[in-house]
This record gives sequence, C-alpha cells and structure tokens, in this order.
Amino acid sequence: MKELRATYRLTTPAFVGGADNGREADLRPPTIKAQLRFWWRAIMWARLGGDMNALQEREDALFGSIRKGGQAAFLMEVRPLEQVQTHREGNTLTYETSARAVDAGARYLGYGVMEAFGSRNKGTSAGQLTRPALRTPLKFTVHARFKPTSSAEHIRELEEAMTAWGAMGAMGSKARKGYGSISLVKTELYEDRSKEPSRTTPGFSSIGSRVSYFEDLLSQSSKLTSSSDDVPFSAISTHTRITIIEGAHQQEPLRLLNQVGSEQVRYRSWGRNGKILGDSESSEKNFEPDHDQSKDKKGRHAQQAHPKRVAFGLPHNYGKGQEVSSEDHDRRASPLFIHIDQPFEDQPPVAVLTLMPSLFLPQATRIKAFGNAVELDRSPAFWKTLEDFLHRFSPPNYNAHHLRAGGDQ
Repeated sequence: MKELRATYRLTTPAFVGGADNGREADLRPPTIKAQLRFWWRAIMWARLGGDMNALQEREDALFGSIRKGGQAAFLMEVRPLEQVQTHREGNTLTYETSARAVDAGARYLGYGVMEAFGSRNKGTSAGQLTRPALRTPLKFTVHARFKPTSSAEHIRELEEAMTAWGAMGAMGSKARKGYGSISLVKTELYEDRSKEPSRTTPGFSSIGSRVSYFEDLLSQSSKLTSSSDDVPFSAISTHTRITIIEGAHQQEPLRLLNQVGSEQVRYRSWGRNGKILGDSESSEKNFEPDHDQSKDKKGRHAQQAHPKRVAFGLPHNYGKGQEVSSEDHDRRASPLFIHIDQPFEDQPPVAVLTLMPSLFLPQATRIKAFGNAVELDRSPAFWKTLEDFLHRFSPPNYNAHHLRAGGDQ
C-alpha cells in the first residue's frame, strides 16, 4: 500500500470538539478529513469547468460516499508528534510569551468561543474561553494509506488538498477567523512504508514560494469566466483574491492574528462613544448608512438596501434585537478566510487572507434588515466591501502581496 504523509503545525488555538460531546478538545480524523474534502472541492471546481456531476463523481471516488455506499480510496490515521495540550473552558486565552490576555483584535475574531469583554455581573474576564481548545504549538502527521485499487490521480489530488489546507485553512470553530490555523511542514510519499519516502516536498519557506504557489493556483481558474453567483460554494475562481501579509521576526502567530482582527475592528466598527479597541483609538466611522439605519428605531426612513457589511457573513448583529439576517436561512459563513502560517519556528509568521466570492444566498432570497425585507445586492459592488478591507493591508503600514487571477491587483 502506498502511503501519503503530511506533517502540520498548529499555529493558533483550535476550538475542536473531542469524542466526549465537546467537553475536551482533541485531534480527530473525521475533523481533518472534512477539511481536506472542503479544500479539495475548493481547488477542483474550476479545474473541472464547473461541472458539478464530474466533481461529485471524483469526490465520491476519492473521499467515499454515503449516498453510493462507496468507501474512500484511502484509510486515514492522525498521529500527534508531541503531547497534546489543551486550554480548558473557563481559562483565559493568553499569548505564549506573556501571561496577559489576548488583545481586543484577537478577541473580536473569537466572538462566540471567548469573552470579548469582561463583565462584573457575569463574573467573566476578557479573553475567558467559553469552550476548550488545542494549545499551540502542536505538530502532527496525517497518514493516508491508499488501497491497491487507488490511482496515481487519487494520490496527486489528495496531496494537493493537503497543501491547500496547510496554505489557507484551519480547523474547528472560528476556522475562517484565523483560529485553528494549520501550517504545512512537509508531505512525503512512501511507495513502501518500511522504506524511506520516494519523494519529500517541504512546506513554504519563503514569501516567494507562497506567491508562486498562489499564482499557479489562481491561474488554473482564469479560463473559467462566470459571475460570482455562478460559483455554487466557496471555491477558487476568477473572483478569488488572496492577500499575503508578512509578519515581524520573532512575532508570535496570535499577535499577528490580533493585528488582522484589530484592522477589521477599525474598518467595521462604529465603536462605543466613538472609541474602539478598548477605548484606545477613535472610530473611523465607516459605513455611516449602516449605522444610521440601525438607529432608526421608529422607522422614519424606509430601508431600501441592506447594510454593506453583510458581505462579511450573516447574521449581522447591531445590538440587542437588531439582527440582520436572511429571510430563509439561519446563517451564511464569511467568504473571507483568515489563516496564520508559520510552518517553521525560526521564520516570521505570515497571514494569508483568501476571499472566495460565490453564491451568497439562493436566488430570490431577501435580507431582513431592521424590520424590512430588502433585495440582496447581486452586483460586483457587493464584494467591494471585502476587497477594500484587503487593501488596508498595504504600505506603509504593511508589507503585503495582493494576488488575483490574471495577475497582481
């Protein structure tokens, strides 16, 4: 049996539930297989020309199918390379290099898995976890043993999915917000498990290697022209935008994630009394129409459009009783994926922000906004809210590379 091994490094805490109904965090093969399946689908959609039937057949053959009763082309095992340690629910998330709770930007991206602010009434503190998480750093290896009937194409496609996951992805709750980020250290192919690997491919060791990888990935989608509504799920397409942000030397990955979160607060938040980030900065007061609509409690101005910030995902909360959501769907996950990459400890961390525009909500679905139902903006301008956010990571404040299909932005 041929075996493909991928070694990963967990760079930010992962909020993954174990087999005990989520009371403990743990590394589990089903969690990882689901992520590999997601990223395989994301990179294969454009390659197959958007042919959903062909995509389904290839996916079933590689990952297995309950629908057809077929098994996967491989057996998976996950092996930690060091002792697995966890943050328990109720503990305060701190930086590795400090006993101080993570800052406001990291807490903002962790809404739902940690307390954003302390509360005397509740007896909670800022950064206090509401569910357990895997600690960092943690190295582990994913072993995929292929059946004799598996093809070279199966091995190649799974390795590509393993690479994509390690370049852009994460696992667990808040995976799209940068938590649970996974960095690829290397992949190894064994023709015979008792011998040395026949091929070893290292992870990304430089900004240049990352840029080359993403340029190649984006070029494979450049011939498939469509509107974003024609992309049925999160997938690499002609609309994809990727921003690579270089971190500082000896910077802790969580601190880089906090920078990304802080920038999102500056861009999105109106603030409290005009202040944001723990009252340390004045709000930029972007998206004034969104703010004014949320304050129009008497309905003096009919809502003609939904808030622009819904592009970050739904529901969108504006305060108690002020939830903007879809008429027919509970939620829509963010099309923006935040990933903190650091496969090797002696190198600075890198933030990879991947925007994958796709069908935001089914056709004819409307947005419930402040007591009114309004049509979803399906024009290219809808995505400008997120594209403008990506371009905040530019000189002089950031050393970043902005990529898209067809060349740099």
